[in-house]
Amino acid sequence: MKTSLILSFLFIVVNCLPKPGAQEFTGKRWVVLCAGGAGWNNYPFQASIYHAYHIFINHGIPADNIIVMHPDDLASSKHNPTPGIVVNQVNGTDVYHDVPKHYIGDEVTPKNFLGVLRGDPELKAAGKLVVDSGPNDHIFIFFMGHGSVESIDFPRGTLFAKDLINELKGMHHAQRYAKLLFYLEAIDSGSMFEKLLPADINVYAVTSSKPDQASWACCYDTSRKAYVGGHFSQHWYADNEISDVNIETIDQQFLYISLHNKIDIQNNTFEEAQHYGNLTIGQLTLSEFFGPKKQSYNPQITRIYNGQCKYVDQRDIAIHLTEQNIMQSRDNVEKLRYTRELGHILNGRRYADKHVISLLDAIKPLTGLWATDALSGRHQLNNRDCYKKFVETFSDRCFNLSKNPYLYGKLNAFVNVCESLTDTTGEELALNLMTRYSVNAVPKPEAKEFTGKRWAVLCAAAGGYGINYAFPASVYHAYHLLLNHGIPEENIIVMHLDDLAYNKQNPTPGIVVNQVNGSDVYHGVPKHYIGAEVTPKNFLGVLRGDPELKAAGKKVIESGPDDHVFAFLFDHGGAETVYFTHGQLFANDLKKELVQMHQDKKYAKMLFYIEACEAGSMFNNILPDNINVYGATSSKPNELSYPCCHDPVRKVGVGGLFSDAWYKDSETKDLNTEVVETQFAFIAKEIAKTEHPQHYGDLSIGKMSLAEFFGPKKVIDHPVVAQTNAKQCEMVNQREMAIWLAEKNIQTSTDVKEKLHYTQELERILNGRQYADKQLNGLLETLKPLTGLEATDALNTRREIHNRECYYKFVQTFGEKCYDFNNNQYFMGKMHAFINVCESLPETSAATDSAIQLMVQYCQQNANSDLNIL
Repeated sequence: MKTSLILSFLFIVVNCLPKPGAQEFTGKRWVVLCAGGAGWNNYPFQASIYHAYHIFINHGIPADNIIVMHPDDLASSKHNPTPGIVVNQVNGTDVYHDVPKHYIGDEVTPKNFLGVLRGDPELKAAGKLVVDSGPNDHIFIFFMGHGSVESIDFPRGTLFAKDLINELKGMHHAQRYAKLLFYLEAIDSGSMFEKLLPADINVYAVTSSKPDQASWACCYDTSRKAYVGGHFSQHWYADNEISDVNIETIDQQFLYISLHNKIDIQNNTFEEAQHYGNLTIGQLTLSEFFGPKKQSYNPQITRIYNGQCKYVDQRDIAIHLTEQNIMQSRDNVEKLRYTRELGHILNGRRYADKHVISLLDAIKPLTGLWATDALSGRHQLNNRDCYKKFVETFSDRCFNLSKNPYLYGKLNAFVNVCESLTDTTGEELALNLMTRYSVNAVPKPEAKEFTGKRWAVLCAAAGGYGINYAFPASVYHAYHLLLNHGIPEENIIVMHLDDLAYNKQNPTPGIVVNQVNGSDVYHGVPKHYIGAEVTPKNFLGVLRGDPELKAAGKKVIESGPDDHVFAFLFDHGGAETVYFTHGQLFANDLKKELVQMHQDKKYAKMLFYIEACEAGSMFNNILPDNINVYGATSSKPNELSYPCCHDPVRKVGVGGLFSDAWYKDSETKDLNTEVVETQFAFIAKEIAKTEHPQHYGDLSIGKMSLAEFFGPKKVIDHPVVAQTNAKQCEMVNQREMAIWLAEKNIQTSTDVKEKLHYTQELERILNGRQYADKQLNGLLETLKPLTGLEATDALNTRREIHNRECYYKFVQTFGEKCYDFNNNQYFMGKMHAFINVCESLPETSAATDSAIQLMVQYCQQNANSDLNIL
């Protein structure tokens, strides 16, 4: 009582003091509003964000400067008794109308949230709204959702305090704002800023609670059977809608919220707003962030009625809603349904508690902590990298935190675990133990029967007998694998040069194998796209179901929003490039196609395998995690891939290391029970000594069964791969294949004339490579006046790609005007030099064009267009 009186007195005094004359704000105001929870139980998160949108519109912020992120699943929810209407007060007016859908559903991710704040150019290029602010602008951010120790929850992923603070620091360094005001409503919300937010980056943060304190939902609406508001946000809305924002300061609003928020909600349980960062910003008027209009046109809140506002801990909304529904139901059948639902929730929590305790006991040998000790109390968090790994692994492998907010209350255990581990070795061992425990002890939910169509696109982008034999051979094998697993023939599209089976060098005409002395994989393979039809343009057209290709009688994917698509691409690769015989496919072009397909609802889920040198560069930091695509690559972004298995009869390598491993797994496992991530782990382990597969995008797809992409049949009719013979499988990277084959053929030839032929071939290749190195050095020296780069520096380093347009243009022009990549794959391994060139040039089209013109002139004067060095 005494505390409330003191706070009331302070509030009155502060409001009575004369304000310093405020300078007129001349910058732009930007607002980002984000609801971090989906589903009916999380109703107050989205409802509060919608309400905030109207407040800012009514205070005069332009709609173009307000960015809204929300799952958008309330208005049309089957639970909503008033379809299209969402309220933020009991029996209140609609706050959903006119709210934009800038980022909805799967787009509401930590990555996109941070991208919006910093004005991410890739989001902007994709047509998404971002904060496009400058050094004179003010930014206001409001996030409402579930929280825990230094973390806040999104429908897809977790945002950690360290990552948020680093983003804010980066924005300040890049002069993306003059002042920034951040309101955060979540349990433990104070932990996102306390002892983390610097006072010198012009950010003032207000949180609904202390670092170790609950936040509360309020106002149960009997007609909607939902809690419709948040305790913290209801008070700042009430203050905003009754105050003159041109006079009231941020400090005054904080004091108002503190005064009204700090009530004994439940048995000495409080919610106490906190503020952090540069507190001098508190002297600014609210109008500098909320807009200059004095009054809103249609205030939503005038008074909060305590009778309506029963408070509930955000993590316990599900239980309280069900209890309320049991009490209010007059129909016995309905009451029984809610009773069973409550039992289901409570049993689920007991089940979760049991597994969390068992998991913590499983890692006790490394931590020395009993589960009860780990779960009680909280050490100060210092080892943040360890904590982040534990939380992410727990959510990925054990219990999805977004769907089980109850478990956010257990994450303090991982703080205690990490502070008890002494080194990174212990961390990795503990994480491995947790992963192993989850695989063996935490049962996965039963997979729902897949009712959509399955589609597959298989593409060998290069051909020719010799070094490229493995590309089409592997694609032919994949065709039979998918056909045998039950994918209808009409749903599999194959792209291949079709120049192996009847090639004059083939000692077994009409037969192509994918194993040494293996069975034929060419029979029955369709010729949907062959020869010059195998291009990047047609590959992308097939994926999107291009109507022009279809009108020309060509086969394309005709998928819809319920269908699954599998794509396999095997070829030569380089930095963000797959080299087709006829052209290049660049990473950004592939990404744009996938994003557009997602927007057009051309698929429900997509699985994409790429086998190529530097395959990881096609997806790394490029493939979004919110378009329902899981990409697996044979190698890291800067790592080579390996064909294998020299066939002495055909005198070629007949397989690929990555594809051999996934065929072996697919042909020996039950695809209805094995999941995508298990196959990925099998492949990674199988080929770990030579290359290191990576996965990207929406990794939650990894928990789906392989049958949802490869077909439902449990056992294939005629397995092609049973066991890879290690003695047959000598490994060589794709770029050295020509030399390796020549050496192998010299070694195995018994005829002198034949041995001489292969010796001369090897000499030609080696001389050609010497010539190529000399020419490329000369070209790079020619460009040096523009780049300042020595040729050795350009060739022996590799910068991160930013100027993609320049790099793609260089690669394309080099292939067209200097040396044909199809005959000179050796050059593919040198294209990273053009990354360094482009990153050294001014990022303008004029600078790029000048450099390319110099390259073309050099090649016209010096290049041997007939060069064929492989």
